Amino acid sequence: MYGYSEEEALSMNICELVPEEETEEVLKMLGAIQQGNAVMPFKTRRRAKAGTMLDVWITVAKLVDNKGRPVELATTERDLKWLYQEKCPPHILPSYRLV
Repeated sequence: MYGYSEEEALSMNICELVPEEETEEVLKMLGAIQQGNAVMPFKTRRRAKAGTMLDVWITVAKLVDNKGRPVELATTERDLKWLYQEKCPPHILPSYRLV
């Protein structure tokens, strides 16, 4: 989706994908997770390797050690470009349809 090889992606920091104007959003999310709070799925933008911006839906899961302390994050990121397509059925996520 972002255009990076597996090797490149695994060596990257999330901040490399985040547009500068949305860095604060990521820092707030990381702070919330460190405090033990859950992060609800959210829509945001990420930068692809080619420099293009993608609208994505992100679900975050914290991975904890045997004492319940957060040690890593796992995210599922979905490209939302299908919402822009005219062929998108109207009953699919109507409240999330982008204008």
